Amino acid sequence: MPKLHIAEAVGSGHPDRIADRISNIVHDVLNPTVHKQPTAIETLVTSGLVLIAGEVGPGVVVDVEAIKARVSEFLDSIGYSGASFEILVKLKTQSQDIVTASRDEEVGLKSGDQCVAVGYATNSTPNRMPLAWNVARAIIAKVEDLRERDVIPGLRRDAKCLVSLFDKELNYLVLSVHHDEQHNAAPEELRRGLYAKAVTPVLLDMGVKFNSPWIHINRTPFNIGGLDADTGATNRKTTVDAYGTAAPHGGGGLNGKDMDKIDRLLAYYMRWICVNIVGAGLCAELELQAHIRPGAWKPSFSLGRVTGIIDSLQWSQLAKVIRRVFDHKLGEIHEIFGVWNEKLEELGELGHFGRPELPWETLDRVDQIKEAVNGVKYLDSAGA
Repeated sequence: MPKLHIAEAVGSGHPDRIADRISNIVHDVLNPTVHKQPTAIETLVTSGLVLIAGEVGPGVVVDVEAIKARVSEFLDSIGYSGASFEILVKLKTQSQDIVTASRDEEVGLKSGDQCVAVGYATNSTPNRMPLAWNVARAIIAKVEDLRERDVIPGLRRDAKCLVSLFDKELNYLVLSVHHDEQHNAAPEELRRGLYAKAVTPVLLDMGVKFNSPWIHINRTPFNIGGLDADTGATNRKTTVDAYGTAAPHGGGGLNGKDMDKIDRLLAYYMRWICVNIVGAGLCAELELQAHIRPGAWKPSFSLGRVTGIIDSLQWSQLAKVIRRVFDHKLGEIHEIFGVWNEKLEELGELGHFGRPELPWETLDRVDQIKEAVNGVKYLDSAGA
C-alpha cells in the first residue's frame, strides 16, 4: 500500500525562520563552546521589534551591544533596515539546578532535563531523508535562486512550500511566494513562471510523477509578507527542520541552543544511528526514539518503525546491534558532534539534516555494524 508523506519548507524571509536565524546568531556571538556553558536563546520578531530572551551559563559574557550590532547587520542583509528595529536583549543566568544536574567531574556531561528525541533514515533517497522533504526544500531553494538572479522580477524572501506524496507520485503541492504588487495585474503569469522554473524542474529531477491540477501556486494575493504580515518565534518550525510527517517529533527545537541542551544533541545522535544502520543495508527505513531523565549521562532508546529489515536479521537482533555499536555517553556524543556547536547560524540557514558534511550524516560506523551483526547472530545461535 502506498505511503503518504507530507513535508513543508519555508523561505529565508519567513518570520519564524528569521527568528530562528537571530537566535542562532546570538548563540554564536556568545560562543558557548569557549565558555563550556549552556546557552538557550529565544527570539520573537515582528515589524520594527526584536525581543531576544533566554538563559546563559554563569561563565558566559553577554555583550549586549555586540548582539544588537550583529542582529541589525543580519536584518540589513535580508532586506530590512536594521536601524529601524528596536532590539531588546534580556538574557539571564541559567538556573544553578540545571547547571549542577548537567555536569559531573567523573562522567562529564549529563542531562539537565528530561526529553524525547526521534531519529529517522530511509534508503529511498541518496541523503536518506524523506523524498517529500527533499522536494519541498529543493523547490524553495529554486525560488530563492530565481529571486537572487532576478529571473522572475519582484519575488520576495517570504515563501512556503507543502508537498504531499504517495511514494513517488504527487498527491498535492502548494507553493506561496511573497511578491511585489507588479504581479497583481497578471497573477497567472507569475504562476506559470514559478511552475515552469521552480516546481517542474525539481519534480522531474527527483523522479516524481505529477499532474498539474494538483499543484497550487499563489492562489491568493501575497503582496504583504515577511515581518510586515506575521510575527516570528524561534523553533516554531520543528517539523520543517526534521522529517515532515515521515516520523514523529520529540518536541524539542534545534535552534538557539548549544549542544549541552540534550534534545538537540540526541536529535543528531538518533539521526546518526539511523543513517548508519540504513546505510549498512540492515533495513530500508528506520525510526528510533530516545528518552532521558534529568541527571542521566546516557540515553535510553527504542525501535520505532522498521521496514525492509533483511531476512537474516530479527527485530530483537537489530536492537542488540544498535546497542553494541552505539553505546555512547552524552559527553562522548558531544565530543563527536561538538565542532558544529559554534556554527549554529550556518545550520539554521542551510538545514540541520540531509547534508553530507555534517558528522551525524556520515557513514562512519558501517564496518562496526556489520561486525556486530555477525557477533549477535553467533551469540544467539550459541544460546548466550
